[in-house]
Amino acid sequence: MEVQVNKLRHKLRAKLTRNDTPELDGFKIRNVGEEDGEALAALMLAAYRGTVDYEDEDLNDAREEIGRLADGEYGKPLWDCSFVAEMSSVIVGAVIVTLDKDEDVPLLAFAMTNPDRKRSKVATTLMKRTVNSMIDAGYRETIAYVTEGNEPSAGLAARFGFTVEDV
Repeated sequence: MEVQVNKLRHKLRAKLTRNDTPELDGFKIRNVGEEDGEALAALMLAAYRGTVDYEDEDLNDAREEIGRLADGEYGKPLWDCSFVAEMSSVIVGAVIVTLDKDEDVPLLAFAMTNPDRKRSKVATTLMKRTVNSMIDAGYRETIAYVTEGNEPSAGLAARFGFTVEDV
């Protein structure tokens, strides 16, 4: 799912700060696994549909995007810092991190929540786990790119201290 040229994306940066990570009732939080590709593609399609980042993709497009991610198009995947939330064995949220190709810092490549689980603290809980894992891995800062108009992602980033670095 590539962003069209006419969409403005902001580069954000944050210093990493350790967070308390309470359990999320009814959800299982775990690292992303090799077996998650199909479920992540379905989540991506559901999470993006109807948002500023949606460009009429279908499930095959989402599968290809997850394949590009796994193949390192966004940098080497940092699976130990990437998490999914499951509810009744269904992935309902994910935060996936790679090592940025241009800088030696983690890139928050994807943050996705099933629309049925928005406002249930899934994204915040996953971000807390991700941030703590990046700190444990020795990183002190991270970057992300957010499409202008993607208010949920911008709000999540702001809660974790991200500020706009470059437009």
